Amino acid sequence: GAAPRAALEKAERRLMQNPDTAGEAEALQDIAASFPDWAEPLNRLATLRYMQGEYASSVELCRRVLRMKPWHVGALGGIAMCHARLGNEEQARKCAEAALPPERSGREAWVEGMLVEMDARLA
Repeated sequence: GAAPRAALEKAERRLMQNPDTAGEAEALQDIAASFPDWAEPLNRLATLRYMQGEYASSVELCRRVLRMKPWHVGALGGIAMCHARLGNEEQARKCAEAALPPERSGREAWVEGMLVEMDARLA
């Protein structure tokens, strides 16, 4: 709805201005708790944790997003970025490739597979 989206956008604006604010994390957690089927508050919280250098926490939040929306490219990319920061180069590469394959190596098949997954979850 409009009110939750406005609250999310307000929290996001504040966190982009100051990612160290504990209140922003709390606001995002409250929104996520109020709307447990909505992946975006968790994704934004994962971004905050990444900005704060809390890479393991960010990865876990991204995984929660992916359990809801396996096609969420931002969460897949977020995991790759965290692994890169943690020095896990091989895992970072695999996650980056999973996020969206290059056109030549099966992007169309990946998109089709994610659409099938999405349709199955929404049915």
